[in-house]
Amino acid sequence: MSQSVEARFLEQADEFVELALKELGYDSPAEAVKALEEPPIPMTPVIIDDFLQLSAAERSAIREAFYGPFGTAYYIVRNHETAPVLGHMLLDISEQLVDEIPVRYPLDHEKDGKKRRIERLGTDHGIVEVYDEGGSGVTGSDDLYAHQAGMGSCGSVATTIIHADIAPHFGGFTYFQNVAQAALALAETDPAAFRALFYPDALTVQRRAGRPGLRLQAPVLFVNTSGEPQSLIQTGNKGYETTWRAGDEVDRGRRHIQRVLRPLAGGSGFVHFTSPGQGVITRNAPIAHGRTAFGDLDKEMPARRLARKWYSISPEFTTPRQAPGLTIKREYAELFPRFLDQEGVWQFDAEAGANLRIS
Repeated sequence: MSQSVEARFLEQADEFVELALKELGYDSPAEAVKALEEPPIPMTPVIIDDFLQLSAAERSAIREAFYGPFGTAYYIVRNHETAPVLGHMLLDISEQLVDEIPVRYPLDHEKDGKKRRIERLGTDHGIVEVYDEGGSGVTGSDDLYAHQAGMGSCGSVATTIIHADIAPHFGGFTYFQNVAQAALALAETDPAAFRALFYPDALTVQRRAGRPGLRLQAPVLFVNTSGEPQSLIQTGNKGYETTWRAGDEVDRGRRHIQRVLRPLAGGSGFVHFTSPGQGVITRNAPIAHGRTAFGDLDKEMPARRLARKWYSISPEFTTPRQAPGLTIKREYAELFPRFLDQEGVWQFDAEAGANLRIS
């Protein structure tokens, strides 16, 4: 690998700092250090009186929270027992926010034909149901470690919505950390470790199971095609194997990221779904989220059930894909052409030692 090419790729670290400072309204990275010293904050909800007709004030409050330091709008719907028009109330809500936040381009998901899911949940209505299937992480009731949505979607997921249809009896705290802010703090305290997180192979994520078994090599931090600071976080949920690039500087960066992405870490925000009609709308590019374990009393399997919807940055990314590319700013992505492979379905071939496009 040419050192000069890699050095040019790392030049985006300086641009990342400028963009993150502007986005957060900080004068210097030192302000981010102070922010991470603050205790975790329970997020204040936007109360929605009627999800079929959001008021101007409700829409404005959601936008303000979405673009705020936690990148997440937490809402509670008063009339959650009212029948939705679009199949699910989160779809009715998002349709009214098209001019406020990036929810114009819904990402399609392949229909899940599992017999168990159809029997339990009925027909598909445009959202993905998330519930305990007896697995681990997102499919179970144990801890779901911090991550960002859309592994294999090339960094194209702009917005995620998670809505509680059924809340658990206990646990299930969902927490949010602004990775751009955490990165600024690292730039202030350990500049070398900060820059190391921009290496093109800083983090390798391999799917353990399922098809396709994509292997993604990527920077943890980068400047995206919209000129925004973005991150790619996967901290090792079951189903994924994560490997970090060797080296002291990367290792220090890894330890910092893992420390600030623990449940209820300093500088984070959190919510606790306690009843139906509660949800969160999250800006995916700079925000990592996770969830603590949850459960129900006297039940073999928790009844907690969520509805989930993802929205893409543009119409081109609304179709499902599993590709090794990443929406890194073009001048940097061209230095490592694998980041330009953003179409189709790819699978890692162990014999070839590379991702191969299979459709």
